[in-house]
Amino acid sequence: MGVMVFAQGLLHTLLITRRLKLDTTNQVQHPGILVSYPSEPGTFTDDLNKGAASIVLILLLFILRSSYYDFTSKSHFILAGVAAAALWKHAGTKSIYTKLYFVVGAAIFALTALLQYARTIWHNFGAGKRGTTIEIKRIEDALIVHTTLPRGLTVRAGQYVYLWVPGASPFAFLQSHPFVIAQWSGQGSKSESITMLLKIRNGFTKHLADSAPRSNMRAVVDGPYGEASCYGEFGTVLLLATGIGIASQISHVKEILQGHSDRAVNTRRIMMVWQVDREAQENWVSNWMQELLEMDKKLGSNMLRVRLYVSGEFKEENCEYGVTKEYSEHDRLQKLYREVDLDGLFEQEVRKCLGRILI
Repeated sequence: MGVMVFAQGLLHTLLITRRLKLDTTNQVQHPGILVSYPSEPGTFTDDLNKGAASIVLILLLFILRSSYYDFTSKSHFILAGVAAAALWKHAGTKSIYTKLYFVVGAAIFALTALLQYARTIWHNFGAGKRGTTIEIKRIEDALIVHTTLPRGLTVRAGQYVYLWVPGASPFAFLQSHPFVIAQWSGQGSKSESITMLLKIRNGFTKHLADSAPRSNMRAVVDGPYGEASCYGEFGTVLLLATGIGIASQISHVKEILQGHSDRAVNTRRIMMVWQVDREAQENWVSNWMQELLEMDKKLGSNMLRVRLYVSGEFKEENCEYGVTKEYSEHDRLQKLYREVDLDGLFEQEVRKCLGRILI
């Protein structure tokens, strides 16, 4: 949405400058061009407003967002408020209808925000029940966060939630982070518990890791968000992941297998390829992998194949680069001590594919 607003503002500025001559000394043009309050040129306020507009552009860089999520997410709201105030000042120089558009837009935004907060409160604070709690377990350099909800959520593979844990650190009440749902369970269409796989980094996840192991920790879950993907429409599904990306792929495999049990999917072959930097990282999802293989075997489909590629830091004895080990019958689970050859993998899967293939 931020990119869209910026693009629309830039287009508006370009169209106006074709009709009106650009004048940097014109107080009316400052808010529209610089997304800032009208101020005296050369003053501290003017420099500050120009700096705010520049920071908005910098914060659009995804590399900065991923490296300093806490800073950029909070700065986004502050600078959005600055931009909104600037637009109000700019609209004041136009007709009454211009301000009316702004008021209507602000009202719609306030209403949607109110509905979102009401939805979050409803799902996290059930009548006569304790609120949402989490259980944190550390495995190597990752965390398994199991969340228990007082009211169920409708969850689909590939979706994510925002997790707020005010007790994680003194300033954690200001932080809400998005995480992919790896597992879920419950009765019927509602999931009363969801599980997430988190890579331990700096900031929020480090504070959670310092709390581990811990149970019954108060939390708030906002979501789920993201569109549901219909992988079951394809006869062959090839899933690729590196590192923590396996969390999303685990959920897709589970949903396909459940769909196969209900005769609701067309999938007849699943190849899940996961590459890790260290062999110890396989412990993140080893239990989930085993559950999926057993579920596949119990259904009698035998359509799931798992390939684990270990690119470094081998832990098993007598292992060297290039070795391949099998851990189940019918070539269902293999561990390969090398980096994945994507060209060779694609060529092999195309030859073996059943029906349409999704990569």
